[in-house]
Amino acid sequence: MKILKLSFTDECQGWCFKDFSFDHLTLLVGASGTGKTQIIHALTNLAEIARGGNVDGVKWDVTFQVHANEKLLTYRWIGESQRLNVPVYVRLWEENIKSKILHEKIFVDDELIAERKGRDIFLESKETVKLSQYTSIINLLKEENIISRAYRAFKKIVLIDRTTGDDLKNIKKHTYVFGRSFMDNSDYDTVDKIRRSNYDTIVKLDMVRQIKSEVYKDITDRFKEIFPQIMNIKIAPLTDAKGYMSSIPFVQIKEKGSLMWIPQFDMSAGMCRTLTQIAEMYLCQEGTLFLIDEFENSLGVNCMDDLTTDVLTTERDLQFILSSHNAYIINNIDIKWWRLISRVGGEVFMRPVSELIDEESAHDYFMQLMQLDEYRSGRR
Repeated sequence: MKILKLSFTDECQGWCFKDFSFDHLTLLVGASGTGKTQIIHALTNLAEIARGGNVDGVKWDVTFQVHANEKLLTYRWIGESQRLNVPVYVRLWEENIKSKILHEKIFVDDELIAERKGRDIFLESKETVKLSQYTSIINLLKEENIISRAYRAFKKIVLIDRTTGDDLKNIKKHTYVFGRSFMDNSDYDTVDKIRRSNYDTIVKLDMVRQIKSEVYKDITDRFKEIFPQIMNIKIAPLTDAKGYMSSIPFVQIKEKGSLMWIPQFDMSAGMCRTLTQIAEMYLCQEGTLFLIDEFENSLGVNCMDDLTTDVLTTERDLQFILSSHNAYIINNIDIKWWRLISRVGGEVFMRPVSELIDEESAHDYFMQLMQLDEYRSGRR
């Protein structure tokens, strides 16, 4: 999947943006509170709606591309959900309160394929049986070949949020999955099958280790390049574990000059995030869209440049939409991918930074960016 263009309105929060374009790499820069996070949340909300979730009071118009065999299809999905006059805290407790989807249209290469008109849904001009008004037609018609491609595409949107302290630190999330033998199931005997699975990234890392794939060596070698003090890395049960824990493998590292193996829950946050980030780029599906708000979160200075380089040089079919305030990261990304985000009231704007600064100047681009009133104030 590749998102090409998006317009989005959140009536509950009172903000919107129109006709934002995205490349295979888009770096969102700007003052805090201008709307960078809202852009990322808009895309995660669309993924939620496409997968069958319910988001109230939003309007969208998104254009995206999907590979279909040897062809590249361009989809356009337009829709609107009902705004509910219900406080957020009530919705959190009352799961049965849902917003109707008022209307939807799906085009493929400019041809109208599916449409919702109130209670009625049409697929290729033929009316379908009565279906839920609370679920998107992408989810309802996902068994239809032309719609299934769009459904699978939205499942490839991945939000990476390092502010939660997840990654390798969240042992409970991986414990029982790690405890089973993946080699008993031939569904996961190739890297491609593992990439298409729904397991968490670190579980996938253990799976490629079990099938003795070169991809596992590529990931661990890259990790050791970034942290040269690491002599070795393994995924294995802890030597002093007892009971059921003695069969559960954990990521462990050994540093030069030390005889002790350091388990994942004692590794630094920067190391945990770096290993997860590397593994994600190797083990995600082709066509994955990564959404990363504040790319620098939990990263040390020593690995910012390396992970930014990995994003820029990947040969896989991936798309990245990132936000950052960090000079190390911004300066390592070509200015042609920078997009300055600003806002006036509830309307968010996006502009290519290359249109706003003097590329012929000897002054550092980031320093020029910081001098822009639009960057400092967040107002257009």
